[in-house]
Amino acid sequence: MNKNNGSNKKIYQIVLMVAISLMVLFFIMKLYSRETSQGVELSNLSTDSILSEAVTYYNNKVGNEGSDNVEAVKKNFGCHYEIYIYNNGELDMRLSYSRGKFYEL
Repeated sequence: MNKNNGSNKKIYQIVLMVAISLMVLFFIMKLYSRETSQGVELSNLSTDSILSEAVTYYNNKVGNEGSDNVEAVKKNFGCHYEIYIYNNGELDMRLSYSRGKFYEL
């Protein structure tokens, strides 16, 4: 009887470890799916609005109000955009755009 009790305890420990492992795996999968779905949301944003916001960000940063010589070019990296700001044809600023915010590179 004592030997059988030890066997049941071992089975209980294995079942508990499997349950904990499955919960951790489920959490990781949920986290991963949330991160990748944000990449999908990012790609659905309007190109014109991102470029317009990037030019506005640039103008506010350098104090260049309404210059016609500023151009923004966007490259999609899947999880974020990189925006290249050209002033008078020369690269003047690089930005990263992710989750609704610009970050200077």
